[in-house]
Amino acid sequence: MAAGPKSTRQTPATLTIGWGLRSGSNPKAALQLIADLLASGQLVTLSTNRRPRPSLARAWSTSDDGLVLRLSLKPGLKFHDGRALDSATAVQILKVELPRALGPISEDIAGFEVRSDTDFDIKLHRPSALVLEGLDIAIIAEPGSPHIGTGSYRTTAVSDSGIEMEANQDYHLGRPNIDHVSIRLYPSVRTAWAEMLRGQIDMLYEVGLDALDSLQPSPAVHVYTFTRHYAYTVHFNVRKPPFQDQKVRRALNMAVDRKGLVATALQGHGEPDDSSVWPRHWAFDPSAPRFAYQPAEASRRFANGKSLRFKCLTLDGPPYERLALELQRQLQAVGVIMEVEPLPLDKLNARWQAGDFEAQLIELNLGSMGYQYRRWHSGGSDNYGGFSSPLVDSYLDAIRHSTSDAAYESGMTGFQRAMAADPPAVFLAWSERARALSRRFDIPVEQGHDFFGQLWRARPTSGERAASRN
Repeated sequence: MAAGPKSTRQTPATLTIGWGLRSGSNPKAALQLIADLLASGQLVTLSTNRRPRPSLARAWSTSDDGLVLRLSLKPGLKFHDGRALDSATAVQILKVELPRALGPISEDIAGFEVRSDTDFDIKLHRPSALVLEGLDIAIIAEPGSPHIGTGSYRTTAVSDSGIEMEANQDYHLGRPNIDHVSIRLYPSVRTAWAEMLRGQIDMLYEVGLDALDSLQPSPAVHVYTFTRHYAYTVHFNVRKPPFQDQKVRRALNMAVDRKGLVATALQGHGEPDDSSVWPRHWAFDPSAPRFAYQPAEASRRFANGKSLRFKCLTLDGPPYERLALELQRQLQAVGVIMEVEPLPLDKLNARWQAGDFEAQLIELNLGSMGYQYRRWHSGGSDNYGGFSSPLVDSYLDAIRHSTSDAAYESGMTGFQRAMAADPPAVFLAWSERARALSRRFDIPVEQGHDFFGQLWRARPTSGERAASRN
């Protein structure tokens, strides 16, 4: 196990994180989200290009026939309460959590075998590349007990206004440099930003791109922005008559000026999404067909009595309200009327899972092929829009059961082509996020990358007095 750097500080260092609530946010869930990210660990993590990389699992291999996935844990792993994370415990957790995380992909798993305290096998009915990718789930001591994990910080106190955490002395990557983390709620991003400028908090978990350009700049604060593998999409319910025709769905993709949408609705904070796959994915095929802005062709499709009117559900508040308005304007220009119904998150999810919608403007994880499988495969557990395409199914299955990079890439190329021909959604823009960190702290992460997963590496830069003022 890697040893953390020896501390020369005389007093503990505290980093205070602020969360500015959005409209419709659940305060308790917002607090717990941040704490869980710091408290949890994963067997593997997925890099920016979505390749699995070691984390709690130090290594893995696959048998020649592809039917056994062998994993080795790092030795000496412990949960926050001191219990050991050995192979037997990891298997018990995976038996419960993998079916929830993988959906139908978990049917590939035939069983588990513990070979030693640090080594175990996942036995498969068929080769399954997506089982390995699915091992990025949080490993917690007991289902329903997210506070007890293996992450860099452990929870010590929870209240309605905040959560207190302290450094995990046994963290497998080394002892964190910051001794305490305090997470606090604020009624808005602007309120949290003001508190940061006054030196009362050290980090803003999410700046909020709608407010980013208008917030008062400060030389004492470093803002990190990064593009995520999540895309804003208009997801169709293909059971509804307007969207049963793939020609209609293709024409709607032609009607969208994605560059204009990013520039206007997102104020430049995002990237146009002209494909159904994260373009930084290692298997992405740049030569596959893309969605192009062809307003004349879209206009011809919706002319001569073929006009279209539909209702689109979305989240209330930014950035969805601006995205919806700009999308309304662009679609109206080709003869399509989109009515918008904004809803809080809980009601939106209820309508979504009940299939009670024509279309939804939402953010989807398009970087995970396991998630895409659950979303678009006809047998997918998250396929609430009822999308079904034998061709898409065949290529998703090819990715799922691939036994080599070449086979995975071939499946990905086919998937991209099939989705371009028969799109289940309008793909709009890759989302961007921003976090702010006081320059009283230094963290070795480049601009364009999310530093939150590396927070354990942050260290005070301006002396212990400033670092421990809270």
